[in-house]
Amino acid sequence: MLNCPLKRGSLQLKGNYCPTYPVSGIIGMSGRAVGTIVLSVSESVALKATSTMLMAGSAKGQLEEYKLSISLPGVVIGKNHVVRFPSSVTPIFVPFECEWGSLALEVGLKTADVEEAALAAANRA
Repeated sequence: MLNCPLKRGSLQLKGNYCPTYPVSGIIGMSGRAVGTIVLSVSESVALKATSTMLMAGSAKGQLEEYKLSISLPGVVIGKNHVVRFPSSVTPIFVPFECEWGSLALEVGLKTADVEEAALAAANRA
């Protein structure tokens, strides 16, 4: 999409809630699964690829079979910012390198309890 090949590093479990790099595109997910997806990028990558919304739009089409809804992406800039993932979920961390610099995908999803969510919605009505 951005015409910049990525080299993926090894998958890891993320031990904290601070994204690796100072610029993060954050997308919330809901539906059959709930959670958060973070694209954390170095400043050099952020300067080259300034549109997180482009990435979110592309991902949405690929997730339709899972009946997931995505939030509008948010962008957070600054070192040591914190992103919350669902409780009891340890996010997966996938590092990447490209000619522009470093970036990482951090994903924390869990399956939604559909019956419990429907019951809660009915009780609110």
